[in-house]
Amino acid sequence: MIITNPNAIEKSMALLLADLHLHQKPDWRFIYYQDFINELLLSDFRSLPMVLLGDVFEVKDKLDSRVINQFLNLVLKWAEKQEVIWIVGQHDSYIPGVATLEGLQHVPNIHIVSKDIYPKEGVAGSNAICCVPYMRDLADYRKLLKTVPDNATVLTHIPIVEALIQIGATNTDGISVEEFNRFKTVISGDIHNYVDIKNFHYVGATSQRDWRDKNVEPQIGVLTTDHRLMRIPLNAPEHIEIKNLKQLTSIETSDKQYVIKILTEKMELKRLAAIRKLPNVLNVIWEPPVVEILQTTLPEQEALIAPSAILQAHLEQAERPADTTIADLFEIGTELLDNTYKQIYSSAVAIGDNTETELS
Repeated sequence: MIITNPNAIEKSMALLLADLHLHQKPDWRFIYYQDFINELLLSDFRSLPMVLLGDVFEVKDKLDSRVINQFLNLVLKWAEKQEVIWIVGQHDSYIPGVATLEGLQHVPNIHIVSKDIYPKEGVAGSNAICCVPYMRDLADYRKLLKTVPDNATVLTHIPIVEALIQIGATNTDGISVEEFNRFKTVISGDIHNYVDIKNFHYVGATSQRDWRDKNVEPQIGVLTTDHRLMRIPLNAPEHIEIKNLKQLTSIETSDKQYVIKILTEKMELKRLAAIRKLPNVLNVIWEPPVVEILQTTLPEQEALIAPSAILQAHLEQAERPADTTIADLFEIGTELLDNTYKQIYSSAVAIGDNTETELS
């Protein structure tokens, strides 16, 4: 079960989802969100309106149809029973082709907030809730913010300077929390960590997108009837760095899913193969040993051979379980190629070597 407290809807007004960053890569994240969406659609949260607090999509390259269909499956089915509000975020506004999803605006119960506040009329009083979209130009965002009445609850997608400083971001371009003082509560997407500063709250991302998010605790949120944010933790895959072999014992017996980066050099290849076969291990990166092995055990002249051939030569010499074929180990090995490995062989002639590695 991904949602750890599916019954937490008492005294709730809306389901809040921030920073999904849907994309077709890596495969494990696509599968995770497929399960997450299916679980949401069957949960008691279905009785609540859903507000997407921006960055629904990831900015890497063109989204394929699987990702678009994944999103449509969620919002179209949700809109059959409840309102869906999509506050367009920073990443959403950059993706080519997402503009074609504007057609969703014509589907009953779906509202896309991308250019103006929502709702535009009838917003007043301490019980008012107003949605404000991300604007690339902070001056334009401030103009929209001025149209929101005092004491309203604001749902938005925006970085604030104080939160960026708190999480140690190198880029602290944003808006000050002081500019939100006149509002009752502000709940936002954008920063993946859950952060609370005065009346301003970040829900937190729904997954660890990559290694930069290794300390993020994935959450969803609900807006309560008294206009507060209640966070609900998710049982989402975790990025974990292995610095000693004792850490592997808890992983092998856990029901949680992991993306693993092995930093210890004391690792046998057959143990690595066994770890990769665990159902709760989604991906393994093994950094120092590959560099160390290739630097110390391979003849210097072999640097002129294609990297995949060098790695295969090493794997053929490696101790391995009887039921593990060279092909199995080679598949493992090719995934271990990282930037350091490529730097070692930057002068190598790698004709015909088309090995690509997904880097974290």
